[in-house]
Amino acid sequence: MINLHSFNDYSINSKIAALFEGGNSRVVDPDTGEVTDLAYKIELDKFNREQTIKDFIKYFTYMNDEFEKEYNDKIWRDFSVITSGEAFNGSSEHFFNMDITDREFTQFKSKVGDVDLTVPHNKLPAIFDLLQNKLRNKTGPGNITYLGNPKKTLGGGHQVNGVFRYEQKGNVVNAQVDFEGVE
Repeated sequence: MINLHSFNDYSINSKIAALFEGGNSRVVDPDTGEVTDLAYKIELDKFNREQTIKDFIKYFTYMNDEFEKEYNDKIWRDFSVITSGEAFNGSSEHFFNMDITDREFTQFKSKVGDVDLTVPHNKLPAIFDLLQNKLRNKTGPGNITYLGNPKKTLGGGHQVNGVFRYEQKGNVVNAQVDFEGVE
């Protein structure tokens, strides 16, 4: 049973919509524990797929550089795993594959619920800290702003579920990116 009251200040319609529309992640204020934002699907009739891919790759490049400044190491030492699409899982692998045309992709999938991106498992705690303590509420390249995640701490988790505000030509969506730890 899902407790709709856990979504705090959102109206009943917004709460119900969040159950069906989403990436399903929320942003929890690390100080108060209250939900401040929700993730939603990226609707490809509103967001140009090719531009979205370019913008997220710019942001992941930025994240990789910020990680190196902070930890003297990169998240992805060989960034070609991002640009080639190799680091993406599930439908994200196809979404980021530029050999698939926008028309072909949207014929089967008109919305993207989340981006599944693999990262080295041992770097998850540092990725969590970088996002929460350095990049939160800071707009980076591609008009992307990291808003937060549903946890106060990473704990023993195997992924970081981040919510990112993405703006493109007047459209705005809170997109979910799952940083999935792999060996």
